[in-house]
Amino acid sequence: MLTYICTVCGDSYDKAIAASGEHEYEETDRVEPTETEAGYIVYTCKNCGDMYTETIPATGSAGEEEHNYVGVVTKEPTCVDEGEEVYTCTICGSQITVTLPATGVHDYVGTVITEATYTEPGLMEYTCSVCGNSYTAVIPATVHNYVGTVTKQATCGEDGVMTYVCSDCGDTYTDVIPATAQHSYASETTKEPTCTEAGVTTYRKNFS
Repeated sequence: MLTYICTVCGDSYDKAIAASGEHEYEETDRVEPTETEAGYIVYTCKNCGDMYTETIPATGSAGEEEHNYVGVVTKEPTCVDEGEEVYTCTICGSQITVTLPATGVHDYVGTVITEATYTEPGLMEYTCSVCGNSYTAVIPATVHNYVGTVTKQATCGEDGVMTYVCSDCGDTYTDVIPATAQHSYASETTKEPTCTEAGVTTYRKNFS
């Protein structure tokens, strides 16, 4: 989750960071094969728990012709149930059945229980389509998309007004635009100069 915070007013909102989709698998279980039974290695992603199994074929009895086993998954493992893989020798037809561990990885489907609003968070429920396991997660409150418009210009002596309107729902609020303190003077000659005396020009604030 990435949080954005306004440096001016402190308003914030969260944005999800998409998962990378790249697992980091490590060996978590191993059963060594025997002469008649295959073994297996279980690899588990250390980040999300995703699993897969790699089969180690049976070694074969000493002195016997080497088998050429081909494996076929006859029952896929699920999040809670074990699966099954059958290895058949293409030379003699002998078979070895290997149990595949339950994956422990649920197939969650999300359903909105309560819609998020601008003032209240919502609620999402996730339910596994295989075993029914479920959990809930908070949906962050919706963030307004405000657009500001100057509704009263600030002058040198009076504050102005900026009105913000949410382009999605129409919610509004106003903010003060501080007075500029930059005067606009109007000049007027109040005494004309003569050949011997200087004149006078008077500057007055222009409030228009």
